[in-house]
Amino acid sequence: MFFVSLIRFLTGYVTFFGREGFTERFINLCSRDGIPLWDLRSDPDGFCACTTIKGYKSIRSAARRSGVRLRIRQRKGIPFFISRYKYRWGMAVGAVFFVMMLSFLSTRIWYVEVVGNERFSSDSIIEVFDAMGVSVGKRKDDIDTSAIQLRAYTELPDFSWVAVNLDGSTARIEVREKVPVPEIADDTTACNITAAYGGQVISIEVYEGKGEVKAGTAVAKGDLLINGITENGDGTPVFHHASGKVIAKTVREIEVTIPSRIKCRRYTDYKSCGYTFYFFGFEIPIKKAEYPQGEYEEEIKKTYAYAGETKLPLGIIKTTVTVTEETEREITSAEAGNFAVMEFSNQYEELKSKVKILSENIESGEYDAGWRIKGTFVCEENISLEEKIEIFQENE
Repeated sequence: MFFVSLIRFLTGYVTFFGREGFTERFINLCSRDGIPLWDLRSDPDGFCACTTIKGYKSIRSAARRSGVRLRIRQRKGIPFFISRYKYRWGMAVGAVFFVMMLSFLSTRIWYVEVVGNERFSSDSIIEVFDAMGVSVGKRKDDIDTSAIQLRAYTELPDFSWVAVNLDGSTARIEVREKVPVPEIADDTTACNITAAYGGQVISIEVYEGKGEVKAGTAVAKGDLLINGITENGDGTPVFHHASGKVIAKTVREIEVTIPSRIKCRRYTDYKSCGYTFYFFGFEIPIKKAEYPQGEYEEEIKKTYAYAGETKLPLGIIKTTVTVTEETEREITSAEAGNFAVMEFSNQYEELKSKVKILSENIESGEYDAGWRIKGTFVCEENISLEEKIEIFQENE
């Protein structure tokens, strides 16, 4: 029944109303003349029925002989739709263009995503595959996934497994990162342990080599702490990769000075904006930004269209060019103090993460050209520093 209705819709049909005359004779005459009728039903003033376009053109003879008066109620089907809009060529062109665009876009890559990366950003991986032909707007049939995967192992040596899968209009790049091989400590090269900072030795632990200092000894930066050269019983030297831990009490200083006049960059009133329409990997300039001479800052902002949470391959790229100039400005004592505190805090936190602070003395205040903060810290830390032993051989 569905196919019959579909054929009638494609070929077109007419729903008409008949009254007066002899209905039974009208139906018999239509049957004799081969005029198809369906959905025949009674009406308070007559009857209703449907027939084909060709049938309605031939039905007037039967109506005249049976005395039935006809009137069309509805015209349905594709032929009537085309006839109604045959002078509106824009709709036809739009329909053809829509079908062509739909056919074109269904063969292209709309979106590229990366799955499985942890240490490396998705943008850096997409950039590599973009150079190999996996990009938004690329024709799917032109992408040789097998060849690209083999090439990717050369371009991405930090990955143990790479795969490119085309899922509809999405190119999914699946990767697996290599597990970093831990660095093996070099324990074969002959070296001494020297003092990285000056201080008073609290304790010393010698794992390899010969200790040269004891607890309570004061040492300066660069002094020998653990000797990597020992002697055999016969006096011949033995070279070692000295190792150990020397804990000492040290004094560290942090000094931050912020002048009352600082250099800064100032934005001028000159600003130029440019717009580019992005469509499936193609960039169509709408308005170009003007780049002046001298120093300027460029800001590029990309705005994409979304379908739900899916980013579509079309949008607007806005480029803003702003001229800047270097200038000096006077800052207040409070501002200089705030800048000094922020810088001092950063350096203090960095020091605190490396050493154990036993005591501290911090001085802060104004000076002729701004604000100064100075901190003196008594610390406990490992001052061991490996220093390679240079061995020279005399030529005979």
